[in-house]
Amino acid sequence: MSHFKNKYDDLVLYLKGVAENIDPELILKVLYLEKKLPDAPPHVEMKISLKPGVSVGKKQNDLSVVFGFQTSKLNDHEVLAVGRMSMQEIAIIAKDSEITMIAGNATPASF
Repeated sequence: MSHFKNKYDDLVLYLKGVAENIDPELILKVLYLEKKLPDAPPHVEMKISLKPGVSVGKKQNDLSVVFGFQTSKLNDHEVLAVGRMSMQEIAIIAKDSEITMIAGNATPASF
């Protein structure tokens, strides 16, 4: 059993290296759901942490306009974005230099 745990730990470390500002657990959940339910992007609730000084309101607006996500301000440095999204969209958002971390949860989308 420890062999599987070691492989899992290796995978998590690898994902941290590939996408350093996306929580590996979120990546795994989204990829799992995309694989199991390829016709429906997962429903994702992600907490987006921003660098100090970044306008939360502007980031909320950008995420709403560009991606169509519902957003809300969590505090002066965090935005909650909710919607159906793919791992590709999350990776695009993570490339934003104003974002320090993306974490959250993914569940199967409902129609």
